[in-house]
Amino acid sequence: MGIALLTANAIINAHKNQPIGGKVLLCGRQSVFLTPEEVAAHIRSHGLEPQLAVEDCELDRETRIGGEGQSPRDGTFISDRSFFRMLGVETLEFLDHSDYEGAQTIVDLNEPVPPTLESKYDFIIDGGTLDNVFNPAQALMNLSRMLKPGGRLLTYNYYANFRATYTNLPHQWYLDYFAINRFAFAQTYFLVFDGGRGRVSVYQANLAKRASTRDTVLNFPAIEPTIGIGLVAYAVKAPDSTWARQPSQECYRSDAEWREMEPIFTRFAAYPLATPIQKSTGTMPILLPGRDSFQYVDVDGVALTQDSRDAHERRLRRNILAAMKCMAAEMAGNPWGIFELEGIFFELLKESPEARSIVARENVFLFDARMLNPHVNIDGVRKRIHPGTAALVANMPILVICTEPQVDVLWRRVSRLFRHLRLYSACLSQSEDSEREEPASGEAAPSRSKLVDYFSGSVYLSPSLEAGQYKGYSVPYPLSSD
Repeated sequence: MGIALLTANAIINAHKNQPIGGKVLLCGRQSVFLTPEEVAAHIRSHGLEPQLAVEDCELDRETRIGGEGQSPRDGTFISDRSFFRMLGVETLEFLDHSDYEGAQTIVDLNEPVPPTLESKYDFIIDGGTLDNVFNPAQALMNLSRMLKPGGRLLTYNYYANFRATYTNLPHQWYLDYFAINRFAFAQTYFLVFDGGRGRVSVYQANLAKRASTRDTVLNFPAIEPTIGIGLVAYAVKAPDSTWARQPSQECYRSDAEWREMEPIFTRFAAYPLATPIQKSTGTMPILLPGRDSFQYVDVDGVALTQDSRDAHERRLRRNILAAMKCMAAEMAGNPWGIFELEGIFFELLKESPEARSIVARENVFLFDARMLNPHVNIDGVRKRIHPGTAALVANMPILVICTEPQVDVLWRRVSRLFRHLRLYSACLSQSEDSEREEPASGEAAPSRSKLVDYFSGSVYLSPSLEAGQYKGYSVPYPLSSD
């Protein structure tokens, strides 16, 4: 268990919302992966001043990364005690299942904690416990029981299958528990790591949607098995909060339980959180998942709104049309295809006579993996939609319309086995006015786009977000007849 830069961000942002003070409990000693100088600089980058001088910091020679059988650290990085003292925390206690790292309180969180620990702490940090205990529900009840009224809980755990975790706990598991126990506030954040490139995209649960509907909210999608995903939960205990009640899953929840929990979800959505506990450090090639179920938190801490999503989809439809026009111009009367007929493609056909005229041509073939529609009627012209597998053996260039990361990942892999298809991505077509929402008044729209080749090693296929706007990371690749 440890505190790296992103974990430090969560702790410091919680401190900015309300100074961390009183009795603070860490579940397990925390190995900090920052030097005293780095911690001091990072605290200042948040507009705060370190409360402990760098030269007075203790270095970590006690924690053991990986468990009891490992050697203590070598003193390169700051200790967890000095990290929190830099934030002004003077009373710091440690809880663990054994005393191998010097914890004062030895308990098994799989079992109920003794009554002497109830309402004892003002701030509790779970730095990787809930994903490593056999009974995470009991562990969460224990942590909540140990909080004082008004106390706060911060947890950060993995949400990725390839890590050595006992459980991958979804966001709704946390939110339902805190709601049924009448907490003042709770929020969850998913951290999507960019495979060592240094970018982390943060998505938070859309609490307004949770408060306004009884529809089942699906889990956050694990886009790619090798992509690391972390889950951060932050909760504030109310004076009348309980800790022992257990919720029913939303799809099995009774009307009475819904009526009890809905006002609490509304309270969560209205809670005045000045600073998000987590925000993105950069963008990743991922569309906003789950439609309205999650919100992207940009580098400035602003959540992506429905308006900015609508603006993105308008731009995406323009990019798709520009790519289709480019393909039609280059191919003339030669056969070519369009693959992945998602909803946005049919929306484009409804609003654009120009798109309909291109698709209706005899030399344009349609392919779809899901085959939700066997055909489409375009201004009286009936076009057959072929199975996606037929695209693999078709001797023609294919324009791919991919807005779903899962499909992008699959087709980038498959397409490497079928390079003769010359697949191109419509969603990342680059036009000269790509930074403008609409062409200037009286200005003609550009007539040519550059299409992105699927095989370019530095191409991320899905649009990504930057400060509330979608932008693609790509290398422009002009369509050619090679």
